[in-house]
Amino acid sequence: GDCVNYIFYPSHLKGQVDLPSSKSLSHRRIIAGMLSKREMVLSHVLKCDDTIATLEALKALGGQYQWQNQNLWLDGRRLFHADKPCMCVKASASTLRFLIPICLTQAGTYVFEMADSLARRSIVPYIEALKGQVTFVYQGHRLIVTGKLTGGHYVLDGSSSSQFISGMLMALPLLNQDSILTIQNGRVSKPYIALTTSILKAAHLKIEQHQETYHISGFQSYRFEDTLNEYDASSLAFLAVANYLGHQISWQNFETQYQADAKIFEILDEIKTHDISINVKDMPDLVPILSLALALSPYRYELTHAKRLKDKESNRLESTYLALKAMGADIQMTEDGLMIRGVKKLKGAQISSYQDHRIAMMVAIAASVAEGETVLLDGDCVAKSWPEFYHDYQMLGGEMHEL
Repeated sequence: GDCVNYIFYPSHLKGQVDLPSSKSLSHRRIIAGMLSKREMVLSHVLKCDDTIATLEALKALGGQYQWQNQNLWLDGRRLFHADKPCMCVKASASTLRFLIPICLTQAGTYVFEMADSLARRSIVPYIEALKGQVTFVYQGHRLIVTGKLTGGHYVLDGSSSSQFISGMLMALPLLNQDSILTIQNGRVSKPYIALTTSILKAAHLKIEQHQETYHISGFQSYRFEDTLNEYDASSLAFLAVANYLGHQISWQNFETQYQADAKIFEILDEIKTHDISINVKDMPDLVPILSLALALSPYRYELTHAKRLKDKESNRLESTYLALKAMGADIQMTEDGLMIRGVKKLKGAQISSYQDHRIAMMVAIAASVAEGETVLLDGDCVAKSWPEFYHDYQMLGGEMHEL
């Protein structure tokens, strides 16, 4: 769509916010609900561009859904009864990476239509793991996937994203044979894999794990009981850093079992007191907002193990660097992360969101404590994970308007 630009002024944020539900849990709950092939109502599912992409893709496969206030009604009884569908997954990597193997539990040709930012993002782990069974053809913004998964031994590269592992774990129990999934080159974002296995457990599926190998029986079916619900720790991190920088925002009682981004509180306690190197391997989504906190803290800091952020909505390492640099931060890019020396003050600037929701929200928080005004170009991307973000920001006293 058209670019929407915003201008922000220094302001004090104060008051209570309703935290969005966890985006990563919402995707998985929707999929487990649909794959249970009955009617089901889920409460407190995050309604954002990404989760709507998952719902719309499942609808193209024959599922049905309806939003009912805070609730989401699902009916997966006709799943896989649709004609060779074209699924529009917009910019949602989770949707694409989870649904590729799930679709392939049924033989066929599946067409995924996607936004620019997603067409750039890699699916190489699938292409390599499924060689000989599945073909992947790119035609511009379309990905055409043809084939069928059968039982057997799959070897998957786990070093670029945990989403491929999650996708395979969700799909393999549906096959008519047993499978073994071996992960090579380590696993990044392990907490997200734990999130997936907890959802599979809630769906009464059996998966055995021995170190980097999963043993998955075939002939299983989903019987999902929706007991897991958490607020979104990645979204909460923006508020946590806002408070660290002097704002006074409160929110509901927050607890999480699986979301690594909740570590933001521990990290903020630590950076006040000394130089520190932070390994962000399991929490890539924290990098933009954490970098803002570091840029205004008194010591020298290093973020490491961030190479794969080059494959997010934007090259998230570079966009974080460019945004904060423009605002006067003392920041450098390294081979696999960022080096930051704290400064006293940031100054307003004109900055692109690089169509990355986490950059846009970071800039909004930065603008509130910067000197002068800040212009954010292409700021509508927050709808990817927190559609109410600007509304909430203004309710808290944040001064901004559309340009």
